[in-house]
Amino acid sequence: MGLEEEDFSANIQHKKFCLKIMAIGFSGVIFTYIGHLQEPNCSNISTFHSLGSLIFVISSLIGFGINLFTFFGSIFDKEFDSMMVFAWSFVHVMVVFFLFIIGGEALITPILCSGDGPFYDWV
Repeated sequence: MGLEEEDFSANIQHKKFCLKIMAIGFSGVIFTYIGHLQEPNCSNISTFHSLGSLIFVISSLIGFGINLFTFFGSIFDKEFDSMMVFAWSFVHVMVVFFLFIIGGEALITPILCSGDGPFYDWV
């Protein structure tokens, strides 16, 4: 007679949060890739690219931070199953890593544009 996921309502909320933050990160990579396809030669960074990169980075950082605090909080909280929190946090990290591998070129290209960085107009 093991513990089921339904026994912990807080875990269901954490699982939904992780799924939402992974979907937001995926949409950020899609936007970044669309922007990269519009201007692949660094002549102008499109709005899609800027917005997608921002969405991906924010979803990654917010997801990492909240998952870390949730995991450490779940260790001492009886409402959470710490193993499930760790599992979903690990899945989130792996999805972000996979998304970075898939969209890494589009995410990093503006940084490396002709050695001038992403905002060469400012100089």
